[in-house]
Amino acid sequence: QAGLTLDSVLPTNQRVFLQEKIILDLGADLIEMSGQIHSANRLLFEEVAEIFDARVLGIDFLCQDIGTSWKEQKCAIMELNSLPFIDMHHFPLEGEPRNLAGMIWEMILTNN
Repeated sequence: QAGLTLDSVLPTNQRVFLQEKIILDLGADLIEMSGQIHSANRLLFEEVAEIFDARVLGIDFLCQDIGTSWKEQKCAIMELNSLPFIDMHHFPLEGEPRNLAGMIWEMILTNN
């Protein structure tokens, strides 16, 4: 679609996406950004978890900037996962790793 061939040489800093879908199975880049979530987005996620009575819930949230409120940008909750894949937070390509397994275990032990 980009008019490139296997012999094409890209200019410095130009990116070409080889796949339209961004999923782990196809080699997505995992960037840990939990510390940058806007407070309004965090509140939205907590309310969604409460609606579904879920202590642990993976929320696939599509937005331009997780640090901007969902009220100020086009965004969507794409999927909810009652058994979320948490490995990505332990071993991100970029960002500070987070011990979600430990956090979940602590929540279970303290019954919170």
